[in-house]
Amino acid sequence: MAMNMMKGMMGDMTYTTIYHMPGKVSEVSNKQAKVSDDGKTVILKIELLEADIPQTLQDQIRYQK
Repeated sequence: MAMNMMKGMMGDMTYTTIYHMPGKVSEVSNKQAKVSDDGKTVILKIELLEADIPQTLQDQIRYQK
């Protein structure tokens, strides 16, 4: 109930990190991370009010030099 009230007052609360890599990304460890079409940007968006989904900012990014 309290979570629904917070969503009503605050709307969608997200934390987004954007990594611009010097080369093309070959692999990311965080399943929530998205790689751009050109392969050089990784976007990780965390929904702060989604307590039932395990979320982390931890990510290992491998890229081609």
